Amino acid sequence: MDTMTLSPVWKKLLARQLQANIEKLGPSESYVSLATVRLDGTPANRTVVFRGFAGEHHEHDLGWESDLLTITCDQRSAKVKEIKKNPSYEVNWWMSGTQEQFRLHGHIHVYGDQHQIDRSLSSHVRNTKDATKTPVQADWWEGERRRQWLALGDGLRATFAQEAPGEPKIQEPDNQVRRLEIDNVDEQGRFCNKDAAKQALLDKGYKNFVLLFLTVSRVDHLLLPTGERTLYEQQQDGWRTVPLTG
Repeated sequence: MDTMTLSPVWKKLLARQLQANIEKLGPSESYVSLATVRLDGTPANRTVVFRGFAGEHHEHDLGWESDLLTITCDQRSAKVKEIKKNPSYEVNWWMSGTQEQFRLHGHIHVYGDQHQIDRSLSSHVRNTKDATKTPVQADWWEGERRRQWLALGDGLRATFAQEAPGEPKIQEPDNQVRRLEIDNVDEQGRFCNKDAAKQALLDKGYKNFVLLFLTVSRVDHLLLPTGERTLYEQQQDGWRTVPLTG
């Protein structure tokens, strides 16, 4: 039994194998399939990008650790409505460089301008220098959202100010902005662009930008070359590791 920790065995394994696959095949190994339930009860699946664990960076120590997977999303997308009705999910993560599969189960929490943070998530994040500190204030979660917004490429950032995803496509205007750069951040914390038109789009885009925080209650790991399969399951007093047949 793995005692209560924010860096359980499955997380360390996933992070290590992901890094090995990225070094071998590139950042596309961060793409995962996320399944949710549509409003009519039928399954929905799409490819999303894993943006790291909340409060963590793969190269720099930010002073925090967590077991919350982070995904960025447009609040206008269908999956946000699906999640609000039924937060259950399954992630299927195939790492082709090492020929292994991770299947993760749990619940999704949406955070953004129109979606307040669930305070229970504070127990999933810890200060690595002072374990008594937890992100109980909304400012911490907003800081995480701002960090992810800054990290987006200019082209992807621009999509949050365009038409809502999944709607019938109309003719694109000739002057549609394809890139939204952040020139600086002012003293009030506003993301700024020197062009007035782009500034309006930057403000609009950030309002549509939300984070999905995924709690994990079960991980099913299969290493295809050896057939080794292991279940990691969360219990009240920690994580249980169970070898499975392939």
